[in-house]
Amino acid sequence: MKTLFCVYGSAGDILPYMAVAESLRGEGADPQFLTDRWLSLYPRSAGFRSNVVGTSSEKRVLEDSDLFSTRFQGLDSRRRLFCRYVLPFLDDNYIAIRDQIRDIAPDLIVTSPLGLWGALVAAELDIPHVALHLYPDLLNLLDRTARERDWRFALPLARWLEAFEDRIGYPSTSIPAVSWGSTGTPLLLTHDPVLVDQPPAGAKCVGFPYWDRVLGSTDEQTAEAQRFLSESQDPTLIVCLGSFIGLREPLFWKEVSDYVNRIDARALLVGVPEDIRTEIQGPNVRVFGYLQMSKISPLADVVIHHGGIGTMYGVLQAGVPAVVVPRAFDQPFNASVLAKAGGGQQMENESAEAICDAAIALARDSRAKMQAEQLSSLLVPPDLACSTIVGVLLNAGG
Repeated sequence: MKTLFCVYGSAGDILPYMAVAESLRGEGADPQFLTDRWLSLYPRSAGFRSNVVGTSSEKRVLEDSDLFSTRFQGLDSRRRLFCRYVLPFLDDNYIAIRDQIRDIAPDLIVTSPLGLWGALVAAELDIPHVALHLYPDLLNLLDRTARERDWRFALPLARWLEAFEDRIGYPSTSIPAVSWGSTGTPLLLTHDPVLVDQPPAGAKCVGFPYWDRVLGSTDEQTAEAQRFLSESQDPTLIVCLGSFIGLREPLFWKEVSDYVNRIDARALLVGVPEDIRTEIQGPNVRVFGYLQMSKISPLADVVIHHGGIGTMYGVLQAGVPAVVVPRAFDQPFNASVLAKAGGGQQMENESAEAICDAAIALARDSRAKMQAEQLSSLLVPPDLACSTIVGVLLNAGG
């Protein structure tokens, strides 16, 4: 069965789909990806066929400060993302995407919430389609406004999609920018039931298909990080801001490093831009690019992270408490459900010193560790999540 994953976004948006694709490949299927050029590096590095569209202009997101906001629980940043990036990508590339998918001739299309163009092509060409969704907060937005048919969210994109619906004779949707990212039969939500105890209407919550094999890390770097985390009796922190937010925050890294180097604690900083790494070393701090969180998180007393879905589940599975400092998108939602479930605490608009102090307090709190371990034991194992999703996909692709 030829399965085409249509994904748009950052590393956190594509890595779970790579876990599913690997399981599909183990069942004899032919999983492929269709992404923008920037994102295509991830599946290609894992040996998947990666079809590409666009010009990599999406990388300009790193310089767009307006995009990173927790206003309205991250919905403001999502609105800007839809209008400034998803809409131009659609407008510039939809015809090429449709023609490319027609040539690929997949038996099944699987879409991410931002790869909604896969759903558009599936509707236009009558191809079976499953929505594999990462973001309950967006689905909750649909739930709240379904009765009002309120499509004002991300209005420029909504208008583009409304015109598309008119052109192909598709029934109008409630909030097109969100609805098209969640169409598909069935709609699978890749959060864990222990965190999302009441899934949005129509969504089946299946657990998170975790994947953290990353570009650029080596066994030697991982071993060095593990040694550093294991060598001290002081509180040991890992600090990680994900695949691209950390690239935008040199001051945060420097403030964390300066503070930890003055106190009795250790910090492993992960995902730090290469051009500032030499400036923020010290006796109590080690600095790296990207490492596999599954291999280092179990050695930490606490992790400070941004609330990205992949990082959050990597830390959860290790049974380690977290201090979550959301910056945008789904991160405020993830921070709130994690704190509610007992996996740590949420902090916003606090200094690096205050964040580190909160993390050290968690590291010294035996109850926090016990709660994190208990929460970890309740999670759907990633392999089980993958096998559940693969079973659905094989059935849908017929």
